[in-house]
Amino acid sequence: MTADPMPPPVAGDHPDEAPEQLGEDTPADAPLLQENVHNSRMGTNNGQAVNVNRLDGDINFHERPDYREFLGEAATRRLRHAAGLGTDRIRDVRLTFHPADRHAYEKFVRDLAWHRLGLIIGEPGNGRTHTAVHALTEPELRGVESTDQSLEAVGTGVDEVIIDPDEPDAGLAGITLDSDHPRFLDLSALPAPERSQRAAVRALVEQARSGGSHLVVIAQKGPWEDELLACRARMRADVPAQAEDVFRGAMGRLGQKDSVHLWLRDQRVQQVLASSGPGRAAQFVREAARTRPPQDLPAGEESHTELGWFTEQEHRAWIDRVFKGFAVAGDPLPGWSGTGGRGEQGEAFGEREGKGEQEFTRVLIQTVALLHGATSDTIAEQARRLAERWGVEPPHPTPVSGDGFTRCLETIGAEVSYGHVGFVRKEHWWAALDHLWCEYPGARASFQEWGHGAAAALPKRERVAVARRWLRLARHHRDPAPVSALLDHWGNDRLLWAAAPVVAEAAVCPEIGGAVRSHLYRIVTSAQPAWRYLLALEACRVYGRVQPRTALTRLRHLAGRIPEKWTENLSQALLDIAVQPHNFPVLLEVLLDWLDQEGRSQEVAARSLMTLLNGEAGLDFPELLEKREAPATPLALVWCGIARALPEAREPLWDWISALDRLRGQGRGGVVLDCLCTAAGMDPPFGELLDSVARRWSVSHTRLSPAVEDLRRFVRIALEPTGRQGDHR
Repeated sequence: MTADPMPPPVAGDHPDEAPEQLGEDTPADAPLLQENVHNSRMGTNNGQAVNVNRLDGDINFHERPDYREFLGEAATRRLRHAAGLGTDRIRDVRLTFHPADRHAYEKFVRDLAWHRLGLIIGEPGNGRTHTAVHALTEPELRGVESTDQSLEAVGTGVDEVIIDPDEPDAGLAGITLDSDHPRFLDLSALPAPERSQRAAVRALVEQARSGGSHLVVIAQKGPWEDELLACRARMRADVPAQAEDVFRGAMGRLGQKDSVHLWLRDQRVQQVLASSGPGRAAQFVREAARTRPPQDLPAGEESHTELGWFTEQEHRAWIDRVFKGFAVAGDPLPGWSGTGGRGEQGEAFGEREGKGEQEFTRVLIQTVALLHGATSDTIAEQARRLAERWGVEPPHPTPVSGDGFTRCLETIGAEVSYGHVGFVRKEHWWAALDHLWCEYPGARASFQEWGHGAAAALPKRERVAVARRWLRLARHHRDPAPVSALLDHWGNDRLLWAAAPVVAEAAVCPEIGGAVRSHLYRIVTSAQPAWRYLLALEACRVYGRVQPRTALTRLRHLAGRIPEKWTENLSQALLDIAVQPHNFPVLLEVLLDWLDQEGRSQEVAARSLMTLLNGEAGLDFPELLEKREAPATPLALVWCGIARALPEAREPLWDWISALDRLRGQGRGGVVLDCLCTAAGMDPPFGELLDSVARRWSVSHTRLSPAVEDLRRFVRIALEPTGRQGDHR
């Protein structure tokens, strides 16, 4: 089995990364996480916009247009890519997956196709997620001939059920499974579950069993035997697959089965596969796929030789292209490893000048690595500050000693281009940070503390880039500490807005998402500085677009803690989450619970829902109701809750009555009428309010509206003690 997938590179720092601003270069089918099943088809609201031009809080990103590109729709697409299981992710899994034990895997797929419930037991890193996703996209599960292995044949709909270890029900209550989408559930974040969490998992498994859903549960050995007895298809993931097996299989799927020997003959390829796990081998295959030469044949010619159309020389050129964009473990890191100097040609700076100078060279390497792309003045000043923090003496006694700043940069393989400093080989920034993190753990804390201050001195785009480098380090090592430091220390106005989108991305990524969400939970449920609440609010607002349920839990706790002046910010966060495809049913379910509570959360829920019902967020609910794309009964409950909490509910009611009149003129409106009358029957005070507004609407219009008159008649019937509602359609 392949290892759980490596984190994607950070934008702007590696040749194969996604662009920092995901715009025209982003594929239309960018991966999309569908966290929860939805009973209505609110997903038709693609592209709806929310009015975000003004909020009344002290500081808010809507008042910071320079950060909209990092917190707006581009951030949403980036998060979907980090968390998603859409077309790209599934295509990648099907390209790179190789089971460590093929016989066991094939038996697991057969059993899963028959029993529908599966269990994969093993430790993180042994390929459990890859195995689950690949098994759930196998043709046998979709009723497709097993000989047809195309992505189109197996489909692309695999959802992940996200658990919330901080909630008594593990965040699983209210999740409804149907048989349309296969799903997997990873229980690794619950190594010592509470009794209520066990019950919630048991109920979800039983729901999947009775509903005919395909569900694969991922767990570590030990705590879940009793709850998972219904999972008849079982497989152990004891070891990851071999890197060479992953490479051979993936290259075969790229049509290079007969030419793999040319790759394995290359010493550089041998080095990569010998020193890497399956995740690294998969990353190497992705680079090969990206740099693959075109295969178009000249007219009238056919593919020739056992190598296909590529000649041996073309294969060598292809391999060379792969290594231009692929950092290999053991590549010389100029100035740090004692080899290379002047790029990769001269003596190492440390060897030439002595131990003190070597230490300062390491300081300079780490400064360039974290602040890659900063101005030369910034690099020089921040290197001086890092040297002071680490107790490293300056390499020269006077400001005019030595060979100059450019020469110092040359010794570490860096250069100045248009006033900005970077490594000649861009991937060396990552090699340097990774080397420090692995080999000098005692320097981590002081390096992070220095990095927080250094980032504050940078322009906004470079601040975001620094935060993303911390995220890549955290994901690669499955260590949330670098991201946790952003939550704890990036609190001033210059850093908070750079940290928010990165924390949001961390909260949904598979490697550290659970730990980051738990950190956010601790913040919102305890006494904290106000800025930390705002950072948590903005992070939840952004990540809630793709993983709404856990984000809404944290926002509910924030409602009782944030200052009054930020209430509108919280309402705006709810609207941002609501208008994303598939999110409204989840938000509706959660906010109905808020409406039953006293205090700030009730008011925030009522105002947010009133804004939605009033159409200010771009959602025309009367139209959606008529199309059966919004749930009528929950919306009736919403009307009752809003009327109890807010006196100004008359305005959206007026608009709905106008919509009812318009729809009746088109021969429709029955569902809207039924929704309003149902609410009137559920809650007499709302019925009285509805009757009052309908009467005023009739008085203000010179013409008689049959639809409004029907509404008033049915409401009066509903308000009578013995009244019964008729068929309003």
